[in-house]
Amino acid sequence: MTARFRSILLASATLAIGATSLHAQPARLAKPTRTPWAGCDSGEFCIYEHSNGTGYYASFDRGTDNLNDPKVFARKLNDKTSAVWNRDVDPWCIYENATTNPNPGHIVMIRPGFKGSISRLVARDDRRFHWNDKVSRVRKARYVNPPLVPAAAHFEC
Repeated sequence: MTARFRSILLASATLAIGATSLHAQPARLAKPTRTPWAGCDSGEFCIYEHSNGTGYYASFDRGTDNLNDPKVFARKLNDKTSAVWNRDVDPWCIYENATTNPNPGHIVMIRPGFKGSISRLVARDDRRFHWNDKVSRVRKARYVNPPLVPAAAHFEC
């Protein structure tokens, strides 16, 4: 194998790895479970079809911008999420609309350790909005650390 061929092969592998990590796929989609809160490992954010943590579920380490994308669980959880479990140390955000829509819709931040139904969660902008079966996007919250005011560091969606 020539040095030039090795460098082309290495560059191709690097591009393939980079493209995979940019797509931010979920860790896994499981078949429906009857065991409540199954399949959510430490460090993950998990969504469940039913409010008691059963049915189809998915676990994430980075999130996804569009649960309606046919490549993401064959659309099994888009607008069908009723419960979440945040086993990560950071907060996560759930969104009413995917990024393909210019309006993100309602947004709520899920604190670390939260485990339960999302039907009573309050959206930032409308207390009357109900989250049950409305989630189309899940992302880890961004940590914002203002350079001139370090004490104002916070998470945001």
